[in-house]
Amino acid sequence: MNAKTLSLAFLNYALFALLILVFTGFQTSLWMYVMGYFPSPQFWLSILVFWSIYRSPKESLIMAYLISLLVAPFSAIPLKTLLMVHFCLFFLIFFIRHRIYWEGVTFMMFLTFWICLAFPFIHFLMSFILEPSPLHKIEFFDWTLRAILTTLLTPPLFYLYVFIDRMTKKRWPTEARSQAL
Repeated sequence: MNAKTLSLAFLNYALFALLILVFTGFQTSLWMYVMGYFPSPQFWLSILVFWSIYRSPKESLIMAYLISLLVAPFSAIPLKTLLMVHFCLFFLIFFIRHRIYWEGVTFMMFLTFWICLAFPFIHFLMSFILEPSPLHKIEFFDWTLRAILTTLLTPPLFYLYVFIDRMTKKRWPTEARSQAL
């Protein structure tokens, strides 16, 4: 790997890390001023889904770890629980991707919806396993609205992520290449 390729790879990671910080900051602070107590979309999950589909497993796990480290300060979820939730979601995406796959934004929307629905259940389960004072309830209305909002915002985010990959000359795995890149 030459210096230019390495710097482009680092730029790719850095841009996605910056997006995670911007999206999470928007979700946790600005959203309350704009939308009040209406449930916010889980933007970072769309990045986890994108990386789990269009990266190697090693890169996806690194990004799951990075997402956990960057989202934890914005959340009340303990870091160890968030790490385990993201790793479980990664393995769920990996399993689904190898069983069902089609090209394009609709597959990412499909996976984003199901991952957003799975997030509260996995968080609830990991809370009982890892935390001394686990969660006691899941708010069904918030949970479903977040999944719907995140799914509806996935197409523009997908094309933003593709633009970043194009700009940094990131190549997708063979089975994930489509006309989007």
